[in-house]
Amino acid sequence: MPSLYERFGGFLFDGIDYAYGDPRLAPERAVSGDAGFDQYLFQQHLKISGTYFYTRLQHVITYLSFPPGYVDPFGRTGGYAGAPGGMSRGVEVSGDFHPARSTSIYSTYTYTNSKDLHSEYYTGLPYAPLQTPRVLPHQVSIVATQGLGKHIDLGMDFIRGSKFLFPLYGYAYQFNGPRQLGFDAGYTANFNEKTTVRFYLRVSNALDQSYYEDGFRTPPRWAVGGIHFAF
Repeated sequence: MPSLYERFGGFLFDGIDYAYGDPRLAPERAVSGDAGFDQYLFQQHLKISGTYFYTRLQHVITYLSFPPGYVDPFGRTGGYAGAPGGMSRGVEVSGDFHPARSTSIYSTYTYTNSKDLHSEYYTGLPYAPLQTPRVLPHQVSIVATQGLGKHIDLGMDFIRGSKFLFPLYGYAYQFNGPRQLGFDAGYTANFNEKTTVRFYLRVSNALDQSYYEDGFRTPPRWAVGGIHFAF
């Protein structure tokens, strides 16, 4: 259901009442479903999984900037409005491999075909299906961990994503997806059966890639270390 602000919201500035809400808004509606499988191989050392997903947003409440020259019955040039949503469907496949008790390798690939039936970008057209903002069509991730004896653990993670769109001031801008590589290492010392201390070091963005999240530039290569007590 639409909120009170989405129906009646606005603000007062310099003695003028500006409306954002629309009391005619209808509830949002959506249909979704998914199906998948898990299969173990090689005496359960390997598990492969696959999932197909589908979502259709039949009606959504969004915030729109109306086309130039258009004024609705409430005197608004922009505000909350009902609109056709979008459609998202795709597949995700993954593999979880344990060649040894102390070794784990997990990898996943996700393909997402997500389109907005009513784009939030101003294109001059009432119907302009575009890639949904903030959604990466292709994404791959790998996480590997290795234990060395009872005290040392090592890890590596990698995320790679395709280019994606992000809205800024009503226009669509294309950004490169992440290519993030990280490493971590830890050493655990046991004082007794209940008390342990772990020293750890984490290096992020080891490839020193310059990429953006939500329109903001992310930090270059950086590291963090610390001590963790458990008792």
